[in-house]
Amino acid sequence: CGDGKPTAKQIENDFLKSVVMDVLVNSETSMTVSDIMKSRSELVELSHSKVNSLVTALKRDGAIIREEVKGKAYFKVA
Repeated sequence: CGDGKPTAKQIENDFLKSVVMDVLVNSETSMTVSDIMKSRSELVELSHSKVNSLVTALKRDGAIIREEVKGKAYFKVA
């Protein structure tokens, strides 16, 4: 797979990350991973672990910020 083209999985993950970003951009408050999952049909069928990994990737890229309140992680747009 060294041809430089993204794989189908990478394309899917990029789409799902854009959905997560859309949710957070349109939210007036910070959200948990569970809240993010429940807010869009594209995410509701995914596992919590999958959505968490998408959120973690966005956080690593600097697109979103993680806040902890009473031991629970919340996310918002950076």
